[in-house]
Amino acid sequence: MIYCGFRLDTRGLEPVGTPTREQWSACLDYLTHLSRHVHFWIGDLLVYGEARWGEMYDEMIEDTGYEIRTLRTLKWVAGQIDAGRRRGNLTFAHHQEVAGLAPDQQDAILARAAREGWTREMVRHAVNRLAYESERPETTATSGVHHGDYQSVMPALPDESIDLLLTAPPDMSSLDAALAIAGGKLKPNSHVYVFATWQTYTDVAPVVERHFDVRNTLTWVKDIGSAAGGRDNYGEQYELILFAHKGRRHLNGGRVGDVLHFDSVAGPDHPRDKPATLLRYLIERSTQPGESVLDPFMTVGSIGVAASLARRGFVGIEADRGLYDEASRRLHQ
Repeated sequence: MIYCGFRLDTRGLEPVGTPTREQWSACLDYLTHLSRHVHFWIGDLLVYGEARWGEMYDEMIEDTGYEIRTLRTLKWVAGQIDAGRRRGNLTFAHHQEVAGLAPDQQDAILARAAREGWTREMVRHAVNRLAYESERPETTATSGVHHGDYQSVMPALPDESIDLLLTAPPDMSSLDAALAIAGGKLKPNSHVYVFATWQTYTDVAPVVERHFDVRNTLTWVKDIGSAAGGRDNYGEQYELILFAHKGRRHLNGGRVGDVLHFDSVAGPDHPRDKPATLLRYLIERSTQPGESVLDPFMTVGSIGVAASLARRGFVGIEADRGLYDEASRRLHQ
């Protein structure tokens, strides 16, 4: 075969005479086009062969001498995604990642991949995300704040009805018992955040690990409002946040590091109070609008305020009457 001044055969490619720069460029475009689409062409050919010759098809395939597994993959992808729904600026590999999905899901992911220039890995992550989300039940706990002990309130919540656990525990014994109950209330593939300090971290971490899959420890750097150091010590300018999974769920947004910079609360209403900006950031990274956030030790309800700002539901529990009243006031402003 000769194309644009170059001879192509089974051994390779060589010029015929002295091809021009324009011929060289045209040949390169042609070969690139072939390499980008040949897998679909083969797949479509195999789909036709099976439909046309039926029982003879398997024997015909064996006679080609090609790797059977590869050919079956090409045929399967071509059969799953018809030519009218394929994206010309995406590779066969992009399409292969979504081939197992329903057509509407294929179209949605391929359209976004084509629009935003996704790599094959990014398409794979989108497919995995769909799989994780499909395992999560639609049941959602009714939002509200509860005055009482977590051990009496939490068991009454529907199983697998909470989308995120976010809390700053008062002590280790309470945390262990609360996480034991929360494990059954969280939906599969959900996130957990538990605040700690450098003094409490070595106690908190084993407790969280006992109930969930700890994935990282975030460092919250208090850019403004942190305590100044004394003459014999450094000021405490950070807190730690254990990040854990029940199952596996993707974070929302792009990839970010594990050091978070947020101002601390000016004159907090409670020693465990956290800034709404930080809490809202964590909530929005780990949930979708309309989903539910649980805090079994809500104190003055800052997590509930952040959940409301993020358009998420909130289930808060507080045993202290004064703190409960303050939380209720803030959440109903």
